[in-house]
Amino acid sequence: MKPVILKDFPESDYHAQTGSDTPLFSYSVAKTINSKSAYHAWLEHPLLGNQPRESTKAVDKGSIIHGLLLGSGQEIVVIEADSFRTNAAKELRDLAYSEEKIPILEKDWTALIEGVETIKYNIKQLAPYFFEPHESELSVRWEMDNGVKCQSRFDFVQPKDGRLKIIDLKSTKDANPNELDRDIIKFGYDIQETMYMDCGAKTWPDMAGRIDWEFIFVEPEPPYMVSVIETDSSMSWLGEHKLQRSSDKWAECLKIKKGQPWPGYGRQIVSAPGWAVSKEEGE
Repeated sequence: MKPVILKDFPESDYHAQTGSDTPLFSYSVAKTINSKSAYHAWLEHPLLGNQPRESTKAVDKGSIIHGLLLGSGQEIVVIEADSFRTNAAKELRDLAYSEEKIPILEKDWTALIEGVETIKYNIKQLAPYFFEPHESELSVRWEMDNGVKCQSRFDFVQPKDGRLKIIDLKSTKDANPNELDRDIIKFGYDIQETMYMDCGAKTWPDMAGRIDWEFIFVEPEPPYMVSVIETDSSMSWLGEHKLQRSSDKWAECLKIKKGQPWPGYGRQIVSAPGWAVSKEEGE
């Protein structure tokens, strides 16, 4: 399967896998298989269980910042109300969600616009190329070496000086680089980097071996700090192994007959964590 770039492909269509006649593997599927189970991935997949997670205020805020920084994303609906406690405000909020838009209160919108300007300033100090010409929100449908059909969506792609720079934008409570290794592993960003680098090499084969990956982590609350992160070979090793394991599990589960359950947690042996053993030895 030759990679297919879907330009100007709406985010809602991407997440719904519109136009695909087979369930596609994605970073979010891989993350769920690794952190939960194949059954959880089946539940969340739009072409299988189709039980998406409910949106939260924090998720909405991150999505709005993401869209404002990249000049894309879902449409935003600013609601003139002090809160969502009144029936009128709730109805407007629910209507926005039903139309796949993001609702936000006017007071929160005003504060967020000011915050985004600070974020832009902070990014410019660390990564001025973020504001140079690039392509945003590029969706690609492609196939891994093990035959698993996938989709990926790039936040930022920029050919520059004979290399291809790929950036993924993340919202986080704490953008301190010393704390981000836990988040990268917890949220499966190591898997995402491996998967997207593979996709990039297949989509732009003339750039294979000359692709640079960066995360830009952004705090969505004051003081709106930013960090630019590159990972080393140890994180790549983790991502590669987890991606291979989850994609193999996905391929195996796709062969399960319709109506039969996908595997859940199953049986495992649980060991005492090292810190608990050390604590007891100290006692």
